[in-house]
Amino acid sequence: MIASEKNDVMLTISELERLTGHTYRTLKRRLSNLDPIKGEQQKQLYRLSEILKSFLGADQFNQDKLELTQERAALAKAQAAKVRFDLELAQGKYVKIEEIEKEWDQLVLAIRGKFLALPFKLAPQLENVAAFDAEEFLKDSIHEILQELADAKGNLEGEGIIKASPSSQAYDQRVG
Repeated sequence: MIASEKNDVMLTISELERLTGHTYRTLKRRLSNLDPIKGEQQKQLYRLSEILKSFLGADQFNQDKLELTQERAALAKAQAAKVRFDLELAQGKYVKIEEIEKEWDQLVLAIRGKFLALPFKLAPQLENVAAFDAEEFLKDSIHEILQELADAKGNLEGEGIIKASPSSQAYDQRVG
């Protein structure tokens, strides 16, 4: 290894073999487009800067710059999409899943409470009622509760909070 007057490192093919692990033949082929400089004892020397350009190719440097530019553009696009989403979220175009879960949980708990209250609410009214009439009265009460559930779901769909599934649209008839 020799340093030239331009402070550029000069290497022989043998030195490159040891440094890179490539064979003499491979290195000779890759450096075929370079003109060696005659050094001491007629050794053929190559400038390290030229070796690197030959190995990597000038196109590689341009390709790296292009990829970096593309990555920066993709990052800017993703950042703009996030800002746009945050703005639309603040405007109410989207609803957080946590909010939907909270509202749904409250609805389910309310319906559960109404079902559990049915025996206490209806027992006094069914005391002297015929079996057929009692059955109709219970069915009406249950359908009333189920209709409240369906109406609440319809409100959620109407507000765009949830989407109606194709299977649920087939059962959109009134419950009662």
